[in-house]
Amino acid sequence: MVSLHSISEKFVFLIFEKRYDDAEVLLRKHRGALTADETPRSLGVEEALRNKVGQIGSDPAAQRWTLAGSYMVASRLRDLEYWNDAEAAYRQVIELSLAMDEAFFLNDARLNRAVCLKNLGRAREYEQAMAEVPKGYSDPDPWH
Repeated sequence: MVSLHSISEKFVFLIFEKRYDDAEVLLRKHRGALTADETPRSLGVEEALRNKVGQIGSDPAAQRWTLAGSYMVASRLRDLEYWNDAEAAYRQVIELSLAMDEAFFLNDARLNRAVCLKNLGRAREYEQAMAEVPKGYSDPDPWH
């Protein structure tokens, strides 16, 4: 049997290689092994993602690739309701965005991190995270 640590490393690798369908199949396979009343547990993706980020260079192009890959890791985890891992990955996207002074993913990562916290039942952290999201950002129709 493959350890969860190996699954997390493979998942991160597949995302950074833009093999999104393969990464999703991996998570769905893991999720399929769970019983109906189990929720997806943590895969330990935070460590695997930090290791991957550490392997990538520090030039501007590498940093953008790191940020985009980290965002895709977070998004795929959120889509399959791996809330703990998605929250940690969005936290990393926020950290990277701020360190790079790059706003492209920042507010979306903040909002989605809050969604993860809400789904985890972490109300106080959810409220703190929502306070970082610009007013009106989550409003689908800001003109009303």
